[in-house]
Amino acid sequence: MLVVVSKIRLVVKQAPTEIFAWAVDAATGAPTADVEVLVRGTGLKTSAKTAGDGTVRIPIKAEHGACEVLGRLGAPLLEPEGAGR
Repeated sequence: MLVVVSKIRLVVKQAPTEIFAWAVDAATGAPTADVEVLVRGTGLKTSAKTAGDGTVRIPIKAEHGACEVLGRLGAPLLEPEGAGR
């Protein structure tokens, strides 16, 4: 079982050509900037940070299929290219 406790709520919509995510503070509902949003799908692993209004749009392709979307405020979810080598 996986249990996640977070002060951030992430609302996600997936269309054939993009992922739209909106991050808000769970207590106040205020938009949250700089949340790293990680998207993983078939042949896809990418991330982007939310803007000041708490939103981010990440382009995808239909062949990526149904994507897994995670959000994190703080340390990065993806290891930078070349790190640990």
